[in-house]
Amino acid sequence: MWEKISRSGLRAWACILAGCLATGPSATAGTVLGPWIPIFQGIDRATGTNTPGGGGFPDLSVAQVVRVDLTDPDVKTFATPPCPDFVPDFQETPGMNVSTFVATSGVQVGINANFFNLFDQFAPAGTPMQTYGLHISEGRVVAAQEDGTFSASLLFSANNHPTLIPTNWPPQPTDGAVTAVTGSYPLLLNGENLGYAYYGDPAHLHQINPRSALGLSADHRYLYLLTIDGRQPGYSDGAYDWETAAWLKVVGAWDAINLDGGGSTTLVMQTPDGVPVELNRPSSVYTYGVERTVASHFGIYARPLPIIHQVVANPDDTAATITWSTDRSASTQVQFGLTTNLGTSSALVTTATRAHAVLLPHLTPGTGYYFRVLSTVGGASFSSGLGYFVTTNYSAPIRVFEITNQWTCTAANEDTGTWQAPGYDDSAWNQAGGGLGVSTGNQTSTGNAGAQPKIARLGNNPNGSQPFATYYFRTHFQFNAATGGTLVLSNLVNDGAVFYLNGSEISRLRMPAAPATITNGTPALAEGEAMDLHPDVLTFTGSALTNLLVGDNVLAVEVHSHHPSHPAIRFGAALVYQPPADPGPVLQISAHGLMNIISWTRGGYTLEEAIKPYGPWRPVSGPVVSSPFVTPRSTTTHFYRLIK
Repeated sequence: MWEKISRSGLRAWACILAGCLATGPSATAGTVLGPWIPIFQGIDRATGTNTPGGGGFPDLSVAQVVRVDLTDPDVKTFATPPCPDFVPDFQETPGMNVSTFVATSGVQVGINANFFNLFDQFAPAGTPMQTYGLHISEGRVVAAQEDGTFSASLLFSANNHPTLIPTNWPPQPTDGAVTAVTGSYPLLLNGENLGYAYYGDPAHLHQINPRSALGLSADHRYLYLLTIDGRQPGYSDGAYDWETAAWLKVVGAWDAINLDGGGSTTLVMQTPDGVPVELNRPSSVYTYGVERTVASHFGIYARPLPIIHQVVANPDDTAATITWSTDRSASTQVQFGLTTNLGTSSALVTTATRAHAVLLPHLTPGTGYYFRVLSTVGGASFSSGLGYFVTTNYSAPIRVFEITNQWTCTAANEDTGTWQAPGYDDSAWNQAGGGLGVSTGNQTSTGNAGAQPKIARLGNNPNGSQPFATYYFRTHFQFNAATGGTLVLSNLVNDGAVFYLNGSEISRLRMPAAPATITNGTPALAEGEAMDLHPDVLTFTGSALTNLLVGDNVLAVEVHSHHPSHPAIRFGAALVYQPPADPGPVLQISAHGLMNIISWTRGGYTLEEAIKPYGPWRPVSGPVVSSPFVTPRSTTTHFYRLIK
């Protein structure tokens, strides 16, 4: 039949119809594809509508399409398995409607596939039926290709690699195929709409009908399951072959085949509770009140969408509150620990809720913890990604590194380099110990002979007996404390220095003030003492710590001599972090209409209530461990407090 319209005629039809299609909700044409909405991991759905006379197709139609990402490792294809009393070319598959196929096989999405004998369209579920065209289920050929009547096949390997055979007659090899279904003919090949060839054909198959089709994107990443409803006046009339192919191009297909349609056209998804739901409006349901029993089905297995959102950790010094929400009522639990192996779990709360809060007590101040949240609904378990928080420490200073800390060092001119940046490769620099220095004399320490640490001698300038004018130092350090405190850097410096934290300058010591440019040859403004009892102490807080990171940090320092004849350059540094003072939580109550809103700062606390200021106190039912808490106003006076 493809010869009925010449290839030039096909191009003419393509030109006439090219301006009729819109592919977004903002388009003014009558054919509009709505947004893609995720329904499972690797599976999205969209709805397309066409209003005749608005610049779109000439026929009223509603299209439902499911887009499957074949690169998702959890996506698997599946077709109807053989019936228990299998007989080739006679009793091949158990007949059932698509909803029953989805419910019994457990696929997340299902669509009708191969053609079959319509005399069986209302047969009871499980009735042995014959399917037309190649049909493979889990690597087994359930129905072989009989002839060239229904011969457009789509095959899938175990890793979801698709192969489209436009005319599977004589039959092509099926080695490696785990799933295959077959329709009547191709609708798209290499992006060309082959449906124009059937326009005007009087056969019922080529008239305006409900349609089912499978399509592939040009890169074979996406598989499209398309249905177009029909035979429902005022809602959707259906589509010709060329309209079906054009719809497939609108949704993103490049190659496609036409499946059994008409009253068989049914697209079903499984809800999170395992209930099959029709995505389209089958004409069989519209006319007879039931889905049609069909012999061949095609389905997709996929993982559920993550239901966990808005995970927040609110740590204090010895406790932390973890909160999150789920888009369905689910159980509550947190796993946590000092390493990514976690190892500790909170008590499982089986009461289903959408708002979740867990209090983690007995933590260590100033310590980093890894965690993930867990929720279970309908037998399916979900977890968040790995999170991290650091408990506060409101009193004891934290020694980040000592004066004996290891540094890398170079005397090369770094004026044009990016040596201060965290990612800079300093592997070619010298490795030097703490209490660094270079001297032309016989000094062995930063002060007297018994002082510690000893100076690690650095190289002199080979052009003379004096040190280089400038030396450059770098060190990495880990910071795992809560921010908001003060960094204290104690330095032994002869003579001047410029300090950088993660690539940004943070201080100058006995050097020309900013914005003066510092170069390799810039001398220090004065000599430094660099004595054990006279360190140069620098403190950083507030905005000065903006680029301090939780995890790996880089401190870079360039040390300059005061005068070329100065006998020594020395450098050493120790870093201490002083946490912020404990401000204590602030508890507030505000009235909003008939409700009271109780809120507080800081995590790690449980809300208690009493009707007298001296008690007895009891935890608010829940217990309530996260702010805010909303409660109806009462004629009885209530008192509230926070406990840890």
